[in-house]
Amino acid sequence: MRVRFFTSVVCMPLILLAVIFPSQNAVYANESEIKIAGGSTALGSMELLAAAFQESHPRISVRIYQGIGSAGGLRAVAGGAADIGLMGRPLLGNELTMGLSSIEYARTPLAFIAGGDVNVSGVTMEDVVKIYRGETTTWPNGERIRLILYSASDLDTALERQISREMSEAIDAALARPGMIFAWSTQDGYDKVKKTPGSFGFCSLTKVLTEKGSVRVLSYNGVLPSVKNLKNGSYPLYKPLYVVVKSNPSRAVRDFLHFIFSSKGQLILEKAGGVPVSGRSKLKFYKH
Repeated sequence: MRVRFFTSVVCMPLILLAVIFPSQNAVYANESEIKIAGGSTALGSMELLAAAFQESHPRISVRIYQGIGSAGGLRAVAGGAADIGLMGRPLLGNELTMGLSSIEYARTPLAFIAGGDVNVSGVTMEDVVKIYRGETTTWPNGERIRLILYSASDLDTALERQISREMSEAIDAALARPGMIFAWSTQDGYDKVKKTPGSFGFCSLTKVLTEKGSVRVLSYNGVLPSVKNLKNGSYPLYKPLYVVVKSNPSRAVRDFLHFIFSSKGQLILEKAGGVPVSGRSKLKFYKH
């Protein structure tokens, strides 16, 4: 897998200005709320975006629900329980007929990680394959490697499979081996790596940077997973981040989408381990 108005108006009657450029209080005559739910990969960075957005939009509150997965976020938006769904993939198949729109807004490096007690700084493709096959079972200091797996149907497992055919076959071998440790979500996977001695797993950089506690982020084939290295193409592994909304979202939701793609929003994403993806062309349907 390879990665890659300011309009100035002068000498205009104040009454006309108020009509063309209504104040925020006029636009949001009542308090508005944006509900966000979905995969836990992006929850931390979305909380940072929401906090900054609310500073300039005090009449809008943003409520973010704990990770329910990409599919859960999709269902929540389709059923009206959430305004924005967080997904690690675009809409597919019958989802395209549900009256929803998906927009890719960032990509985050996918990293191999280990517990804080593991005294290793990096792994190679060969190392990873041997660990998944069960051929390498200890770290260099003799400590047992405890591999944290996601289910065969998990999105992160699918992304790992795309690394190579050899990697996909090694994943199958690990999934079939008895006594393995499984995580049921990105959050659970991160927590298990953080708490399990000798652990080894797979996680997004944005999750690592926005979570409490520490894990060891490993270089892969000699390259560190970072925003800079994903941008310049030297680091190949990433996870796309999407927002899913109704095709005709509310004014508050439209304003939040525009904030994500603003210079301030993109800076927040980068600091949180994401590489912003230009989505302004898709926002033309959501007039600001």
